[in-house]
Amino acid sequence: MKCRLLYRNDGGVSVIYPAPNSKRENETEKEWLDRVFKKSNPGNLLFKDIESENLPSRRFRNQWVKSVDGVVPDLVKSKERVLAELRKVRDVELIKSDGELAKENEIGTPGSINALKDYRQKFRDLPQNIESKLSSITTISKLEQEYPCELGIDEYLVKGEK
Repeated sequence: MKCRLLYRNDGGVSVIYPAPNSKRENETEKEWLDRVFKKSNPGNLLFKDIESENLPSRRFRNQWVKSVDGVVPDLVKSKERVLAELRKVRDVELIKSDGELAKENEIGTPGSINALKDYRQKFRDLPQNIESKLSSITTISKLEQEYPCELGIDEYLVKGEK
């Protein structure tokens, strides 16, 4: 099915899919698409019509930028998104262990306190470790292969091992 890519002034891309039931009786497909697409672009933004199956993966949808073929995910922005997802998951783990550290400082042994500090240091080091791995990724397909979705903390820890 055809869709229209609108290239917004902020650098983002909007995708317009015509609702199948919006086609009027006696309206050709071209007339229908022209009507729907015209209504969806009141600001007269630059656009490109493509087949929806030619859209890239939605994994990095908010990082799409204009290209000759329509849109592509921006590699740098997509890597930044992976790091932002990691930091969000990592911060939750650090917050959860804050209480444990306070408790260990009160009643724990030096060994248990150091073990917990080492555990927390792994989380602090994780963005830097992942960032160094991301620097070797040179294509979106490889990035999508390595990070197909937002991962859990254990998966990030495995990927962040040196």
